Amino acid sequence: MESFVSTNSIRTRLTISFTFIVALLMLIATFGLTRFQTQIAKDRARDLLDSGMARIQQELSTNTDKIDIAALEEQSKDIRTDHLELQVVSPEGKSLYPSSLFGDIRNDIGIYQTKSIPYGKNTLVIGYWYKPHTAAMAGTFLYMLLLSAFVTVCASIGAWHLVGRTLAPIEKLAKQTEAISGLHAANELAAPSQDAEIVSLVGTLNGLLTRIRRETASKGRFYAAASHELRTPLQALTGHLELALTRERTKEEYREVVIEANGQAQRLARLVKELLFLNQLENPHRLQLESVDMTEVVERNLSYFENEIALRKLSLKIDLPGEWSLIAPRVHVETLVRNLIENAVKYADFGKEISISQSPLSAVEKAFQGDTESHTPRLIVHNSFSEDATWVSDQLFEPFQRLEESRNSATGGNGLGLAICKAIADSNGWKISLQPSGDGVSATLDFCTNENENEKGS
Repeated sequence: MESFVSTNSIRTRLTISFTFIVALLMLIATFGLTRFQTQIAKDRARDLLDSGMARIQQELSTNTDKIDIAALEEQSKDIRTDHLELQVVSPEGKSLYPSSLFGDIRNDIGIYQTKSIPYGKNTLVIGYWYKPHTAAMAGTFLYMLLLSAFVTVCASIGAWHLVGRTLAPIEKLAKQTEAISGLHAANELAAPSQDAEIVSLVGTLNGLLTRIRRETASKGRFYAAASHELRTPLQALTGHLELALTRERTKEEYREVVIEANGQAQRLARLVKELLFLNQLENPHRLQLESVDMTEVVERNLSYFENEIALRKLSLKIDLPGEWSLIAPRVHVETLVRNLIENAVKYADFGKEISISQSPLSAVEKAFQGDTESHTPRLIVHNSFSEDATWVSDQLFEPFQRLEESRNSATGGNGLGLAICKAIADSNGWKISLQPSGDGVSATLDFCTNENENEKGS
């Protein structure tokens, strides 16, 4: 609860804000009601003055200079029931009737509103005695202020408890999160309430925990496999060197040892280079975008594997347009295409076919990927593979995930090629997949060439 009591807590800020709003509304209501009552009193006074003056003009002769005290007394009694008072004022401003009630009429003492008519050479004035109403309105104003204070305090206390109850599930959720023993544990958060927002938040957090656990497990497998992969050539290298030093050897024997050690060192250097490149892709930085001729990239990377293609008697089927440009980081495109071709060549059956083609996305696929404006086709690299390929899945994109050991030893791969392809595709917002297709396996790469996707990926 300490976080809720502090001035930085949501509970405190919401309570203060709600209290301020309620207090402001109550003050507005108080002043508004007072003003409304005042206006009503003014209108009533004006009506009473008009009606009182009309009665006086009907009953009292005002064209004489002589003051008729009896008539004035009678009219005063008549209009006093409406809280009106009558007064006669001389031209000098002296009160002639009654001499002690109002004093000097020019000071408007106790009279809120007056109305006057000539009374011979004098002036006859009637006034609405407003002091009782003023006192009543002052009492009402004070009562409203006290009521406003009471309502504000009650609203503040209510808001404090209401916000506390609203935020209580979050506090329980925080305690649940603290109680989780680790990312490797299978604990899941339970919704502390059935409110839709809390249930949605718990679902999102559980999804996040699942993804973090999956990524943590994947990284754990990566580090374990990386240490094994690095240890293997190091052990082979040191073993050959130690064996060479056990006794004197001929020049030819030393040469064989050096050649073997160089091969292991080259394998180790290649593995370290690919690990560093993979780490660079997992920590993306902006690369320069340029126009890349995809057809030229494919043809050039195929030339790197001409000897192996000839040795394995593989046939090529290329179906690419004459012009196909892509705005992307060139090094990413080159590496991705080279790795896909290398995997296709390595794992194709002897004497079978490798095909590289361009296939446009269908309207449904574009809509599914949110790329309805793009006309970029997809690249498909297919190799014939006579064995059962039901094991093919996206798990092969994880680092050091290989086919069975017998095929891997024959190809000499280290299990990083497809992982690098997946990392490149993810860093650029592209889509890559691997699935059985026809008589073999197809790697499918969907490029997103709209400007926003390229900027995000690079």
